[in-house]
Amino acid sequence: MEVLFLYRIMKESFSYFNKGNINHFLSEKKGAPLKKWGQNFLIDKNIVEIIVQSLPENLLSEITSIAEIGPGLGAITHRLIEFNKTVYLFEIDPILIDNLKDHDYNIAPFILIEGDVLKNLNILDNESFFCFGNLPYYISTDILTSLVLQCPNLKAGIFMLQKEFINRITRENSSISIFLSIFGTWKHIKNVSSSCFYPSPKAESSLIFYEKHIDRILSDPEIEVLQIILRSFFWGKRKTIQKNIKDSPFLNKFNRNEIIEAVLQIDNLTGQERAEDIKKESYYKIAKIINSTCVKMN
Repeated sequence: MEVLFLYRIMKESFSYFNKGNINHFLSEKKGAPLKKWGQNFLIDKNIVEIIVQSLPENLLSEITSIAEIGPGLGAITHRLIEFNKTVYLFEIDPILIDNLKDHDYNIAPFILIEGDVLKNLNILDNESFFCFGNLPYYISTDILTSLVLQCPNLKAGIFMLQKEFINRITRENSSISIFLSIFGTWKHIKNVSSSCFYPSPKAESSLIFYEKHIDRILSDPEIEVLQIILRSFFWGKRKTIQKNIKDSPFLNKFNRNEIIEAVLQIDNLTGQERAEDIKKESYYKIAKIINSTCVKMN
């Protein structure tokens, strides 16, 4: 089927911005939006337009494909064919998978991947891609972490997340914001009203745009060390980092005294700071020193 013709058919026939049509579909399939998968279907055309337009035109020549995590009923999906790229769709719900197949989202240029996205990211190993994703809160951290760790050719992406979680990434000095900032920049785009979804979620949502750094900040071994450091330093809430270094269960393979000595070399730190008081750049320095000088214990 010719791509332009397929695009026109998909765009003209898409009917799931209408709540009645969604209810009819779910009733016919004896299904329902499932909380366990965080299903709230996007029904606002203006938000769809903002999301689709987030893919920079200059990036199109650099990517080989597009990925969408959680296409659902296809609110964003039916627009992705216009980029003239291979589109990988990751969907876990069997009812929604069958519906995507019924609407030809399993034929070129689409590749429909059934099941847990975290078990299938290796499919993107050889792809340079842009990612769209409406991510359920309960698995947002796992998906974003897996994307940046396992998909070095992810160039950029836009994600719908809970507003609270996006604030942790963009406004707070949290373990997740420090970790994700290694890989690229994260920018809050827009808050999205609950009325833009059906059913309406209780929590507020927002859009966040990710763009990969041109140059790497840390090596793979340094990133592994940083993950351990962040888990340890943020382990005991409101405790000093010196106390957390002493008590953390994640540092058993390291010489804790050497870690404290490494911390004291950085930016006039004393060890009496709390984890959230330390700048991300200082965490990077700590990871580099620990990786190069601290001895792992057997």
